[in-house]
Amino acid sequence: MINLNNYESWFLQYADDECTPAEQQAVGEFLLLHPELREELDQMLDLRLSPDEVAIVTGKQIGR
Repeated sequence: MINLNNYESWFLQYADDECTPAEQQAVGEFLLLHPELREELDQMLDLRLSPDEVAIVTGKQIGR
């Protein structure tokens, strides 16, 4: 269960799209109880990398 002692871990999982629908709902309900933490979650969501921002380097590229 999400609480003030573990919400950061939940927020990270939420931001990484690793939550089940029930866990997403739990985060939403937690934010209703603690609206002051919404900005913290929003900042985590803003820091997410989209697939086009991820670089994959192969061994051939490293040796150049």
